[in-house]
Amino acid sequence: MPSDLRARLAAAAAQLKSDGHDDHAASVKAVLAPGGWRKLTAEPGTAAATRNLPVSVTEKLRARLYAAAEHRDASLGPLASQGFRALAEGSWEPPEPARARRGSLAGERRVNMNLNIEVKAREDVEQLLDGLTKKFGRKVTLAHVALSWLREELGVDDD
Repeated sequence: MPSDLRARLAAAAAQLKSDGHDDHAASVKAVLAPGGWRKLTAEPGTAAATRNLPVSVTEKLRARLYAAAEHRDASLGPLASQGFRALAEGSWEPPEPARARRGSLAGERRVNMNLNIEVKAREDVEQLLDGLTKKFGRKVTLAHVALSWLREELGVDDD
């Protein structure tokens, strides 16, 4: 089926071009090009490519974050990307990572929350992680940065 889809899209691009819609034909051809699908991962309205960041959280926390973002008519990935940019620019810093008390998450189902983070912002923050880890004396991860920003920005406190 994928090759059938590719053939149909190529035919659509040819039809668009023959109808005088060169810009639309070029867009379809760009997606058909090797690696072209990556252009579809940009956040709507931006040219920024994104990459998935899976974050392990409790089912309850994920639901609360999604609900808070929906209330603000926002998406978690772009919100987290804002936090990454703020950290890279030096206008925000995550709090010191804390460890959960032993047994405090017993019985809590853990799930992945997938966040599409802007690649440039993510790369900028990756360069800062070692320094933050040294500063706090605890490992600072991309997931910690994303969760810290989302909790603060959306007003979702600890469970």
